Amino acid sequence: MSAGIFDMVAISILTASNVLVAEDAGKSMLTIPAGVQTRSNGQSVKIAGFSLSALELTYGEWSAVRVWALTKGYDFGPGIGETSKHPVSCISWYDAVKFCNAASERAGRAPVYRVGHEVYRTGMSDNVTADWAANGYRLPTEAEWEYACRAGTTTKYYWGDESVASPENPYAWHTISNAHGEEVSPHPAGLKKPNAFGLFDMSGNVAEWCWDRFWDKANWRVQRGGSVALDNDVTSGFRSPVPPSYRIYDAGLRLASSAPDCPSLRDLIAAQDLTGPEGSGQLSPAYDGSDPAAVAEKLVSLLDPANPEIKPIVVMQQTGKAQEALEAYRDLLVARLRQAPGIKRTARPRLHKGLKTSPNGSSRRNALPLRPRLSLTIWTMPDAPNPTVGTHQEPGTSAWASAFTARDGST
Repeated sequence: MSAGIFDMVAISILTASNVLVAEDAGKSMLTIPAGVQTRSNGQSVKIAGFSLSALELTYGEWSAVRVWALTKGYDFGPGIGETSKHPVSCISWYDAVKFCNAASERAGRAPVYRVGHEVYRTGMSDNVTADWAANGYRLPTEAEWEYACRAGTTTKYYWGDESVASPENPYAWHTISNAHGEEVSPHPAGLKKPNAFGLFDMSGNVAEWCWDRFWDKANWRVQRGGSVALDNDVTSGFRSPVPPSYRIYDAGLRLASSAPDCPSLRDLIAAQDLTGPEGSGQLSPAYDGSDPAAVAEKLVSLLDPANPEIKPIVVMQQTGKAQEALEAYRDLLVARLRQAPGIKRTARPRLHKGLKTSPNGSSRRNALPLRPRLSLTIWTMPDAPNPTVGTHQEPGTSAWASAFTARDGST
């Protein structure tokens, strides 16, 4: 395991929803008119007209394009989604921009992202550039995202200044701070009311990757919109700094394009008869998540014992000190995160019992001003490719960790 990259593990069980998706909405890339977006610092940004998907990208769309992309030299991860109509999640920023290029090529449009003179298809590069004149799919810029989210409003949320964190909220999936289980699991895209531009789920459900860096001195990227797992952090102005290689179950993307005539990806998939898995299904633990010894054993099986920082943790686990091993790994992650620019808070994050469920909103805020969870979570998916270097594949499954880099400008 290379310096600066650690495998994070946890268990989050996604649960099904039996509600029908807004089918018609997903068939269109909406035209967002030109305008001006005023940032929180008072600076105004001119927004050219662009196209934006009415829905968050679904797991079905992601999987259908990925089946084709893997035959063309792309290497982005499988993502997850309980059904084909759930938004894809557990994808990194690198995965997202490579997917945009793959979708563009499949549609016969010009890819937006390059490394040097080459179309960006593989690896994790911090030298990705964007050709804004290209007519393919891309991520929205942060300014575009907020402009589209607000849709002319100046209130805290695009529906007003108050929002109820409950499933009955007509506009957004977000939860109370002590929610757990299915309450913090993504739902099929398009079930809530749209904003004035006709965009669904701009707040809540899954957070959405944007193109921009959060800081000038590091390659941490921006996520917008909050998610179903965040209580009140789903405002139109909420923004999160996230390492570009980080994957989590409540973060995905929404396709944009500089071209006004960019087709809906769903229409493309239907026209070309692309297919993919119907869904990754309900995720379940491969071990007893309430038993620290079982969690520590699973964690150690995913780590590189040759790494000098990891070796003491392995020894703790092997000598029966499971809780100490888990706490040492947590502290190792925190130390790396605090080396990144902009991290100023020093509160010690809570170690969640059994390291089984996603942290609630309160504990996240007591940890660091980051979306990356500081609990350990293991994803186990049936027969999925293993996109993460350094993990050990189990028979019939791909147990993999959401590796991320706490970049300090030199790693």
